[in-house]
Amino acid sequence: MRYPDEWHIEDDIEDLDVEASLDEGPLIPEVTTLRWVEEPTPHGQSFTSGFVPSAIIVLDASRSMNEVHNEAAVAAFIAYLSARRSGGNTSTITFSTGFIAADWRFPEEMKELTVSMVFDEFTIFPYHEIRRLISERRDPCFIVIITDGGWQNVEEAVPFLKGISNSGHKIVIFLIKGGE
Repeated sequence: MRYPDEWHIEDDIEDLDVEASLDEGPLIPEVTTLRWVEEPTPHGQSFTSGFVPSAIIVLDASRSMNEVHNEAAVAAFIAYLSARRSGGNTSTITFSTGFIAADWRFPEEMKELTVSMVFDEFTIFPYHEIRRLISERRDPCFIVIITDGGWQNVEEAVPFLKGISNSGHKIVIFLIKGGE
C-alpha cells in the first residue's frame, strides 16, 4: 500500500484504464477515470464470478409517450447497454399497437435501432412476445419496462407479469409520466 506522500503521478497514469475510462464519458480526473487496483491475495489470483441474467428491454413508444419519448429511449438504451456490457444476453422490444422485437440472435445494431423507434399509436403491452422470449432462455430473465402505464390490455398484462415474476424472472417498471 502506498501512502499519499508516496504517490507518483506517473504510476497513476500507468494504472489508468483508458478504454474503460472513455466508456464513462469525457475524461475528468478522479470522476470518470478508472484504474486497476491490485489487492494481495493469499493464493495468487482470485476470481470473482456471478450470474449475469438475460435481459429484455421493453419500451413504450405509443402516442401518449410522445412528449417523453427521448428520455424513455435514452433510459431503454442505458438499460440495454448495461446488460450487454455485463455479459448478459439481450433482447429489445418497442411497442405501441403493434411491436418490433430484436430477439436474442439479432445483431446489436438492430437491438439499438429497436429502442429508437416511435409508433405514435395506441398502447397494447406485448406480453405474448415477452412470453416467447423468456421461453427461449433456460435461466431467469431481467425484464426492464419503460412506460407510462396506459396499456389498453392491462387486465391481461398484469396477471402475466405477476406470473412470470413468481416463476423467478425479475421485472422492473420505470413509470414515466407521458400523456393523460
